[in-house]
Amino acid sequence: MSSTDISNMDDTSTLDAPRQATWLDFVIVIGTVIFLAFLLVNLLSMIWNYIKLRKEIKKSYKRAKASRIRAEKRAIARAGKAEEDKKNGSTRELKSTEAFLALSVTDDPSSVFTSASAPAEETGKSARVLCPNCNDDILESRVNAHLDRCLARNSDTIV
Repeated sequence: MSSTDISNMDDTSTLDAPRQATWLDFVIVIGTVIFLAFLLVNLLSMIWNYIKLRKEIKKSYKRAKASRIRAEKRAIARAGKAEEDKKNGSTRELKSTEAFLALSVTDDPSSVFTSASAPAEETGKSARVLCPNCNDDILESRVNAHLDRCLARNSDTIV
């Protein structure tokens, strides 16, 4: 082609000719690829975190449900035990009434009231203690009655 041929060409013919790629085109393509890869990695990370979060929510829901079921079982067991204690309590009342009637036949009326009015735990074996006033050896379960009598005797002698 000569110089006259180039001047005779119109502007539209230059658009159809292939253009040589420059380093700027290469940088733009590489930057776009890196940006798209960054977006893809972030999207995959968000999906992964969402899946993990859903699993944790399911686990915590199951743990809460299991805990709630255990609490309900304990409450039902406590209610059953309370009902059983109520039944056993009426049995205990009958036994204490039987003891009262059996002891009322004896000669000593004070033994009837102390053993029948005392709870079942106190009618068993009791430790022996010393009275702080008169130093007598008495049963721990009868300390209050002894102190009442002992202090009443001392107040009579002082006056």
